[in-house]
Amino acid sequence: MHSVGKWKRAWSRLIQYAKSHIWVALTGSMILFFLGLAIIFQNYLKNEYFNYLVDETWKSEQSMLSVSSKNLNGLLFDALHVGSEAAINKKLYGVVKNAAENGGSSRTQSQRDLTSELTSISHYAGDIAAVSIVTEEGLLKEYGRYWTGSGYTNFWVGENLQVLEGLYSDVMERLEYDMVGRYCISTQPAFHTGLPDMTLIHVALPLVGANTSFDNVSQVIVFSFRLDSIAQSSGLVDDSRQDYTYGYLTDRDGIIIYHTNKQYIGMPEEDYLRETSAMELHQPLEYFGWNAHILIDTDNMRNDVNLMYRQGLIFYIILLMLCGLLWQLLVRRILAPITSIREAMEKIRAGNLNQKIEIQGSHELWQLAVEYNDMVDTLNQQKQETQRSFAEKMQSVKLRNQAEREALESQINAHFICNTLNAINYNVMEAGNDEVSGLLKSLANILHYTFSRKTEYVTLGEEIEWVQQYLRLQKYRLMDRFEYEINFPSEYDEWPCCKLFLQPFVENSILHGFENIEQGGLICITGHAEEDRFVIQIRDNGCGIRPEISLKLKRALEKGKTLKLTGTGSGIGIQNVVTRMRMYFGERFEVKMETSEGNGTCFTFWLPIPKTDREEDVI
Repeated sequence: MHSVGKWKRAWSRLIQYAKSHIWVALTGSMILFFLGLAIIFQNYLKNEYFNYLVDETWKSEQSMLSVSSKNLNGLLFDALHVGSEAAINKKLYGVVKNAAENGGSSRTQSQRDLTSELTSISHYAGDIAAVSIVTEEGLLKEYGRYWTGSGYTNFWVGENLQVLEGLYSDVMERLEYDMVGRYCISTQPAFHTGLPDMTLIHVALPLVGANTSFDNVSQVIVFSFRLDSIAQSSGLVDDSRQDYTYGYLTDRDGIIIYHTNKQYIGMPEEDYLRETSAMELHQPLEYFGWNAHILIDTDNMRNDVNLMYRQGLIFYIILLMLCGLLWQLLVRRILAPITSIREAMEKIRAGNLNQKIEIQGSHELWQLAVEYNDMVDTLNQQKQETQRSFAEKMQSVKLRNQAEREALESQINAHFICNTLNAINYNVMEAGNDEVSGLLKSLANILHYTFSRKTEYVTLGEEIEWVQQYLRLQKYRLMDRFEYEINFPSEYDEWPCCKLFLQPFVENSILHGFENIEQGGLICITGHAEEDRFVIQIRDNGCGIRPEISLKLKRALEKGKTLKLTGTGSGIGIQNVVTRMRMYFGERFEVKMETSEGNGTCFTFWLPIPKTDREEDVI
């Protein structure tokens, strides 16, 4: 909460500063105007550029798709051609037949010959990943260009082997029914478990050798081609292209068979397109019923355009701030006379009437400064005249007060009264009346303290001692109507304070608090330190102060208020004491009254702790 209040005050000061300086309004208005124009213009350019970028990308990707489709058709034809060449290879046919007749042991010469032949065939084209031979009994031989002899497991194992057997069956079925196109294509499985970066397709062809008919075919050769390499070679995908265009392939069922993001392979295209708002281009291929696609991600494209827009806007704001700074320096130079006048007026407000402005120009604003200097001369003359008149009046008041004081001293001699009371006290003491003797002594001390010519500033210890004797006499006078308690730490006895500042509040409790009480009254005076101030409380359990009088007293205790009470009472005395204490202790002095009818009255004072080097009689 303290931090929030601090920021609020700082913001309030900033607002006040802006309101009091015209250059802030001028500079701020200029910056806001041009910033608004920049935002509108930049937003228009952003939308136009985005539309232009979409149109140009559409055209270029349409051309790219056409070229890529031709390349794909050529690469797929080459794959089929490589497979066909191997399927009619006489030497391969003989090696396979020999290996099939001699068993599947890899140690036989026929198996070694077959491995050598498959190795040679796998290097016919760079897109070949593996070559396998399948017979009625199952897989005869597999050679993986990237995994055989490299520590990876074979591809056609486990569930994959069932796919291989399915390809064999499909080829045999096509031969049996003399179907057009005696090869089969499979896009599953698409990945080798040890080489997940490769995307594979599989082409199965009947191994016929030199036969001119397909009646006696019993072996099938299966080529596994790298579809990722074919797609990249065709130009359908290219890492150097923008990150908001994506190329992919789908089969005749609309299933994605190749995508740079592997998670989409095997997903229906309609589900894939449902996840994005991108634009899609497609073109059918000549082989396998496949389609080539290019996706233009307009969301990423818009993000790129927005990034360029934000960067341009930031650059424009920085440039605008620099222009605003130059404008500020120019305006402040023009308004320098007003600043000088304001600073001079603040010094006049602080009491310095000799502050004048140094004239540094001749335009209209400097003419205003000349008029200000003339006003300062006039104020100085008026000040001197006022000071002279005030000094004369103060001298008159001092002389009158002196005459009144001398007249009062001529009527009552406090020293004579105190000495007389002391003489009577000695006689009473000789008569053995100790109670009356104590009362006379307290009265003599009170009179001596009250009429002493010592300055009106005393110590807290002296003031508490005087109040204690005053309460003793009042208690005797009122026949034990009340009791009193004083709890005051002795370590604070030497602190300076105003003379007789507690008496009006104690008197208020006696006269008004116990007005209708015959006995049981109590006055408590306590004191304690609280941080850097000393707290004194005067509390009674009397009948309290009537609401109309209480309201007036509370107003009188406020700073700058004047008490107006009718009839008798101690209100004027209370206000006079509070005024003297404020003059003595300054702004940090506080006083508070709490009262209600039937619940007594409490006065609380907060006295600033004086400096250790403060003299005893500071005025």
